[in-house]
Amino acid sequence: MRRQEIVGALVTHVGSGCNNDGSNSGNGNGEVDEAMEVFTRLVERKKKNDYDEDGPSSLRPYAPFLISLLDHVQQLSAGQVRKLFLLLFAVGNNDDDDNNGAMRSSGGGGMGGCDDVHIVIRKHLSLATIAMKQI
Repeated sequence: MRRQEIVGALVTHVGSGCNNDGSNSGNGNGEVDEAMEVFTRLVERKKKNDYDEDGPSSLRPYAPFLISLLDHVQQLSAGQVRKLFLLLFAVGNNDDDDNNGAMRSSGGGGMGGCDDVHIVIRKHLSLATIAMKQI
């Protein structure tokens, strides 16, 4: 339960869109950048053994929390959106699991976060404004 609270708090910081100076510009070294850095470090940690829950597998149970961040891409800078997409791709990818072929063929697991990223990208490409297409 403790991990869920931590991930929830980090998601809240990213969703706030605020920097240390209180602005919502998405620039600078504020709440969003720091929370995204924590997520990045969690995903990049290497497993020490088969029982270790480091790396992307440590965040897979909380994928719905992470996917909810796609609702806030308009508030994020290009670098922050890039980090979010990379995070979702890493969490959605099952390449480090031994049974990934069985999970994909049976319809379980898969790349749910990646599908959501694809939907958001297509949505923003269909919008008229150039700023939205740049996301």
